[in-house]
Amino acid sequence: MHKKDVMSGKTKFVSVAVTVASFAFSVTSVAQAQPVSNLTIYAGPQSVSPGELIYVTVEGRNFSGQSLAAERIELSYIRDGEPTLVFGTFRDGLASFEVPAQNLNGLMSFSAKSSGAKSNNAEILVVSGPPQEFSIKSHPVRNGQGIELTSDKIADEYGNPISDLSLISINWMDQFGIKERHSVQPRNGYIFLLGQCPEAFSPPLMVQASVSTVASDPINVTALCGEALS
Repeated sequence: MHKKDVMSGKTKFVSVAVTVASFAFSVTSVAQAQPVSNLTIYAGPQSVSPGELIYVTVEGRNFSGQSLAAERIELSYIRDGEPTLVFGTFRDGLASFEVPAQNLNGLMSFSAKSSGAKSNNAEILVVSGPPQEFSIKSHPVRNGQGIELTSDKIADEYGNPISDLSLISINWMDQFGIKERHSVQPRNGYIFLLGQCPEAFSPPLMVQASVSTVASDPINVTALCGEALS
């Protein structure tokens, strides 16, 4: 083979190699530039109290199923009635956020956007925090066979009423200790109870309500129950 032909063959080989390399680079560039196809959002824990941290993670992939990297992401939610946006960046297909729970109880809904794609919604329930101090009052009933107990609003520090599923302990006490005890559930954060006085007690007769670790001041109901002696 002539020297010229050999050189020609080398030239052709180099040309093909450059073409293949260019094609590979083009495919890689297209893959990296593919738009976001899927965003999945996760949030937890499922139930929190006001101010507690909610952990939100968004998983992102492109149309080739590759994990997103360095893509900008927008997390949106409503906190105490105010729309809120938080921005982040994907790393190895994940973007994570820590969001303080709102002050008002109820649902918080989270969603995310990136390059035109939108995630599903993730919802977290914000429940009342620990109850604050409260007081109770006593009232006579019409037939004179008992008393009515009511309370002011039993709520957390943000004014959220305690759950209607809470158990409130009512203790009837005389000078020797507890005479009777039973549990009631609040309605919208309030106690409403028609109670029967103990048949026998040694005055004074006191009533106290407690929920969680908080108790009302005892109130004297002797006059409403009579001077019954044990």
